[in-house]
Amino acid sequence: MQYCRHVVRANNLDFMIDQYEQDIRRAASGQATMHHFDVGYDKLLTMQANQTRMIAHLATKMRLAQQSTIDEQHAKGGAIGKGKSGLWQRPAS
Repeated sequence: MQYCRHVVRANNLDFMIDQYEQDIRRAASGQATMHHFDVGYDKLLTMQANQTRMIAHLATKMRLAQQSTIDEQHAKGGAIGKGKSGLWQRPAS
């Protein structure tokens, strides 16, 4: 449930950042005045980074991230040295 909430919040922040950037471009070209949000651009980017970090943390905890699905023995080289060759080694002939 928390994972979904963070994804929705991240999507909302992404929309707000996109709108802010469009407003900046319009204001710079003199086409429109700056649309003001309750928080500044830096604050939006900070909140987006926090949401991204939390999504990655929850995905790992729920074993959705690739990092959480790696076989620990194989990742530590457990297959090498037990009669099995690595992918980069030629099989013994």
